[in-house]
Amino acid sequence: MAEATPLLVPLIEENWLRQDATRLILEEYLRPFRLAEVDTLVLACTHYPLLKPLLSEMLGPETALVDSAESCARYVQRSLIGDDWFSQGETPASDHVYLTDLPTHFTHMAERFLTRKMDSVDVVNLGEVA
Repeated sequence: MAEATPLLVPLIEENWLRQDATRLILEEYLRPFRLAEVDTLVLACTHYPLLKPLLSEMLGPETALVDSAESCARYVQRSLIGDDWFSQGETPASDHVYLTDLPTHFTHMAERFLTRKMDSVDVVNLGEVA
């Protein structure tokens, strides 16, 4: 069973993670899952992990939440280790991110997800990249 939830990303991007409006919208979106007595909910959007605390509260412990981003990150980690590209040194890695638009918005969202400051974010024009 799948359900489109188009209002959630804008709410998350506005940092409305605990507002009454978000809770009301989630109640509507979650209704079909509750009626179907779904025991596992896959969070199939990169934004949705920020709603995990609220979703857990609203759905209760009987509903497991699967964070697709965590699964993807574990897969990438295994691939990097297998290809011997994964650094396990003591020096912390730094981030250098290239974007085509909206660096302030991206930086704000990335820092919320990663719970740390971004090292470097630059805007590039893809027409100029060879």
